[in-house]
Amino acid sequence: SSSSSSSSLHYPPPDVISFNTVLSACANAGDYEAARALLDRMNNGMFAFPASTNNDDGSGGQRQRQQQQHNGNDLIETRPNVVSYNTVISCATPDDAVSLIQQMRLTRRNREGVIVPNSITYVNAISQCRKASLSGEDPRSAFEIAMYLLDLARNEESNTIDLNNVFVYSASIWMAEAVGDYETAVQLLREMGGESSPPPNNVCYDGVISSLSQNGLHREAFYFYYEMQHLGLQASRKTYQRLVFAID
Repeated sequence: SSSSSSSSLHYPPPDVISFNTVLSACANAGDYEAARALLDRMNNGMFAFPASTNNDDGSGGQRQRQQQQHNGNDLIETRPNVVSYNTVISCATPDDAVSLIQQMRLTRRNREGVIVPNSITYVNAISQCRKASLSGEDPRSAFEIAMYLLDLARNEESNTIDLNNVFVYSASIWMAEAVGDYETAVQLLREMGGESSPPPNNVCYDGVISSLSQNGLHREAFYFYYEMQHLGLQASRKTYQRLVFAID
């Protein structure tokens, strides 16, 4: 019968990708509390499955799992990975984002289950700072947290990815733009292109031009526009909108 055949079906247990999909749904809904609660449950080993199940996470690696004994049987715990943390950070407050990154950094003390922050970690966290500043939630405090996060990214030790990259810088420049700090925006742009930092892209220049424009510095804004053109970086609609704003 159909009922007996359905009862004999064996579905694989959810893997870390499945849990990350749920975390993503929570983040997209802006439900940080639900996302953090699920992340904490994963960290606490609340999801354990028989060790005989396939450990492949579908991405060419192994699931972030840890083996344990329960009633004499081997169980494998599904633990969060860097994507899990990055997803939760994408809907966190600035303070919560810092707390989560510190939690990731502390995993280096473990023998296994080490979760190293990557560039997306810091871009998400700095972007949340900008979002908080634009909503009026103590903009200066959000800016200071973002600059602290930039320093963490600069000093992060990673053998797999360069955290001192253009995306982290562009997020930081737009953070400065959000609080009207054109001096910091320009300073960050000028740091780029050296031996230890990436060359700027058009998003970085747009952030500087926007920051200068909102402060009424139209000559300076056009200076960076011409510099951008000289470097062969294509201007966007946002670039021209900010230049018009500067003239007005």
